[in-house]
Amino acid sequence: MYPNLRSLGLSLWLLAAAAVNSKPVPQRVVGLSGSPELICSLSAADRSTWTNSGASFFLENFIREQGVRNWANNLDQRTTAGGTIADSNLDCTDLRTGNCRSPNVLCTQFTPPQVSFIRNAMFTCHSLLRAYQEELQDAIINEILMAGGLVSDFGQPAEAGYNIFGVLAGAFTVAAAVGAANPLIGGPLTAVAGIFGILGSFSDPTDADNLRNDIDARLAQAFTSSRDQISLLAQTIFGGVDDTSMLSRISPTASNGETTDVGRFFSGGRFLIPATVNLDMEVRSVADRGIRLVRQALVIRALKTQGYFVWIDTGATTFEACTPTGSRFINGGCYKIVKFADGPQSRIEDIPRDTALKLDNQVYGIRLEDFYSNAEACQNANPNSDGQAQFEGLPLDGNLPQCFFNMRVRRGQRCILCQINSCGEFILDRCPN
Repeated sequence: MYPNLRSLGLSLWLLAAAAVNSKPVPQRVVGLSGSPELICSLSAADRSTWTNSGASFFLENFIREQGVRNWANNLDQRTTAGGTIADSNLDCTDLRTGNCRSPNVLCTQFTPPQVSFIRNAMFTCHSLLRAYQEELQDAIINEILMAGGLVSDFGQPAEAGYNIFGVLAGAFTVAAAVGAANPLIGGPLTAVAGIFGILGSFSDPTDADNLRNDIDARLAQAFTSSRDQISLLAQTIFGGVDDTSMLSRISPTASNGETTDVGRFFSGGRFLIPATVNLDMEVRSVADRGIRLVRQALVIRALKTQGYFVWIDTGATTFEACTPTGSRFINGGCYKIVKFADGPQSRIEDIPRDTALKLDNQVYGIRLEDFYSNAEACQNANPNSDGQAQFEGLPLDGNLPQCFFNMRVRRGQRCILCQINSCGEFILDRCPN
């Protein structure tokens, strides 16, 4: 194990190096015994290297001294070939045509070698944002979200106030929390998820006949705006703008006393990852899960607005008696999705078979056992819930939030099973004595 390079001596050296000139070219001799080889022996795929190598100190002090504007380009210019190049063509602010290449020389050839780790982190961050932007292309979103098809599959809203776009915004916050378990994904996706709040600001469609087209058009508008915001995020991170305050909302807690917005954004080395990680696949995996949650949230919201709720039918005491399609016999109880046809004391109406079959198909993927369990746990924990799904404080282990499927749950028997005349077949908590 190498000695801890976070020593006070290293900190003081880096501070002094940054203060010598207004536009310093950092010295080559760093670390113990002045050995670049010692610094470069640390792993570029280990987040602790960000602090142990001194990269965090160097980046923080470089930005303090040189300013945030064009810092990425300036860093390349002033640390390549000992700071002798006249200009740098490094451009990490442009996600489409920018040149934000990974280091193409050995770590020991950087002056100082800490810059090698900084450049690795810059390349990973740029690649990650570029992958997010690609995932937000209209064709991909339309292919995997299919919001218009969802409306056709599960019916149009049955009441005013059915905010399909508000549910979309919340479900992408779910995607952020799912990704946060992975330090590579969490921070940037949190920023992207915040952007999806734009969906919640749209008013509901008013033309029921053109609801599918209306949704598709608004989604295209929202995702176009989101791509623009991701581009702005890249510009903000890499020195394309002077105002970096947006980074303060999406940065981790400073692990090494960083105070600049950029220094805090890279804090903890969260962009130092193994070279074998496929960023495109990582992003697609998170996006797929997030959008699947979007579809599931929309399905449940669509059913709720049509009056459906979960009924635990205590009159069906066996697996064979637990019908129709879509019902599940769980822990000795028969769970169903039903609604009242006309009013609270009218005939109980089961969810149609063709609708129930769509719930757990490949498009929506709602595992009904999880749905029923989640809805019941939510109501048990929140008996006075307003029925809105929970999207805050989400678990990071891939489990559903406690109230993701927040649908009303009722328990009891059909009164007709209790041999009550003219009961309208409404639900009783228990048969009267």
